[in-house]
Amino acid sequence: MPAEYGHWIDSRRQPGRTLTTQESYDTLVRDLKLANRLGFKVARTKLGVIDEILTPVENWQEFIKMALPVAEELDVKMCPEIHQPTALKSKMVVNYINFIEKTGTKNFGINIDFGVFSSKRMNIPRVKDEPSEPEDMIPLLPYTNACHAKFTNMSEDLIETEHPYDRIIQVLLDQKWEGYLLSEYEGQNREVPGYSSDQLRKQHVMMKRLLNEV
Repeated sequence: MPAEYGHWIDSRRQPGRTLTTQESYDTLVRDLKLANRLGFKVARTKLGVIDEILTPVENWQEFIKMALPVAEELDVKMCPEIHQPTALKSKMVVNYINFIEKTGTKNFGINIDFGVFSSKRMNIPRVKDEPSEPEDMIPLLPYTNACHAKFTNMSEDLIETEHPYDRIIQVLLDQKWEGYLLSEYEGQNREVPGYSSDQLRKQHVMMKRLLNEV
C-alpha cells in the first residue's frame, strides 16, 4: 500500500525571489492531485525554509489554507516534516498545531522524523541543537499522520545505537498511536552493495520486537 508521497514546495526556485502565494498553491495542488492519482493518503509536504533551523516561508499558512479544500476533496493529508535541528518543543511546531486547531482541518498534520531524537547532532554554527525526548511526542501524536523511522547504525545484536528506539516505540504503544512508520536509513557504507538492505533488515527485526509482533 502506498504510504507517503514526498514533495517539496520549492519557494526559492526562482533566483532573487520567493514564489508568490498563488505560485506555491499551484505547485501544491499539482502534487496533491499526483498523490491522489498514485493512491497516497499522506503527503510529506516540505515547505520552503528561510534559515538553518528550517523556519518555513512567511506565507505558508496562506497557501496551505487555500489548498485545504482540495486536500479534503482528494482525501490527502499534508504533513510537513519535523526534522533536526528543529526540536519538538519549538515555536515552529506550536505554530503548526495552532494552525490545525484554528482551521479545524483534518487534512494538515505533521511528520516526526526520529532524527530529532538522535544522539548525533548536526553541529550547525550558532544553532542550539539538542535532541528532543521521545516523551515530547505525546501532545503531538493526535496531529501526527506519519513518522520517519530514521536510523543510522544497527548493531549485530539488533540495537540502533544513535536513536532511543526502545523509548520511542514504547511512547507510540502507550499512546495507541496509529500511523505510518517509514524506515529511512542515513548511515554509512550506503555505496557498498547489500549493506543498506542488511541494515534495513536488522531495523525491521528490531521494530517487530519492540512492537511486540515477534
